[in-house]
Amino acid sequence: TVLKEMTERFISGELKSPPNLFHYNTVLDIVAKSNTADAPARAESLLNLMFEMKEAGHTNIEPESYTFKCIFECFSRAKMLDAAENLLHQMMDRHIAGHLKQPPNTLHYNMVLNMFAKCTRNEGATQRAEKLVESMLALHASGHANVKPDVIS
Repeated sequence: TVLKEMTERFISGELKSPPNLFHYNTVLDIVAKSNTADAPARAESLLNLMFEMKEAGHTNIEPESYTFKCIFECFSRAKMLDAAENLLHQMMDRHIAGHLKQPPNTLHYNMVLNMFAKCTRNEGATQRAEKLVESMLALHASGHANVKPDVIS
């Protein structure tokens, strides 16, 4: 991808700086809207690359709210409910472990809840959605002000 090429050029000295969050988010937004079969895998690969770059000391590449919004959008278009729910939990786990500054917020939870609402195969979707709303309430009660059910939830 263009981001990998930019990174390689940075490492070789051809570029003065590596791709930054803006570059990654722009590509993720394009991938999410592409509606191609490989879009979710590409989005996850880019997210993993961002985490690798951050761990290598490039703090200007830390995924943030918009980054995850793009990935949730990609999962939604591909009807990948389990992947979206897992990503939500991974976000919180990374935040608690200190590896992600911004925890998931109401927008992220609502995107996953919307996927539950559109689930045509009811694989316990209603119960899972209720559990997710309960989780939002518990997080809000424990001090996570950016996770509060709203009229969309």
